[in-house]
Parts: sequence; structure tokens; C-alpha cells
Amino acid sequence: MASAAQFNVQHGADIIDINMGCPAKKVFNISAGTALLKNELLVSEILSAVVQAVSVPVTLKIRTGWDRNNKNAVKIAQIAEKSAIQALTIHGRTRACAYSGDAEYERIKAVKQQVYIPIIANDI
Repeated sequence: MASAAQFNVQHGADIIDINMGCPAKKVFNISAGTALLKNELLVSEILSAVVQAVSVPVTLKIRTGWDRNNKNAVKIAQIAEKSAIQALTIHGRTRACAYSGDAEYERIKAVKQQVYIPIIANDI
């Protein structure tokens, strides 16, 4: 991902946005998108590598977790902040919810209370 980020910056990208919020089965099944939320160490390694590889801001999109029993948005936000991510977008549902149900505004609020980086709430 660091190499891909460098490639995009070399071709004019002003920002790199990492999407760990995609719930699509074809993405999740290849250990990408929301599947990455299951491996916090790998999230840290990816974010650090990308941030160190480029001179433009790096942002991240996540979900509240991968299902109702596994919600780690606060921990992922803390990892993102430690990795020097410039902003975090949170889709207010788990991977299992996909795009149905109500957005988890209280969980987004809990994330905001734990980090200082800008938080963007996405409820669509």
C-alpha cells in the first residue's frame, strides 16, 4: 500500500485516503476493507508504512467494527492517531450491518472523545 500511495502522489494525488470500511463480501473475503479491522497490528503496520511513504496527508475510513460483538472503532482510531493519520471517517455501522439499520452515533461520539484527530461521521 505504501508503494501504491507513492505512485499516486507521483501522479498528482494531494491526499491518500485508505478505505478499511468496505463491507463488500468480495473485498472482505480477500482480507481487505473491513476484514482488516480484525487485525489491529496489521492496521498499525499499514497506516505507519503509508504515512511514512508519502508527503501528503493520509486519511482513513473505517466502520464501528465487523459485527455487533466486535466493535473496535475506538482502538482503531487510537492506532490511526498514533500513526499520524490526519482525519478519520467512521461509517456508523458494522460490516455485518452493511448499509442497513441506524447509525451508531454514540459509538462515533465515544471515538471522538478518545482522539484528537478530526472525525467525520458517515451515516449513509
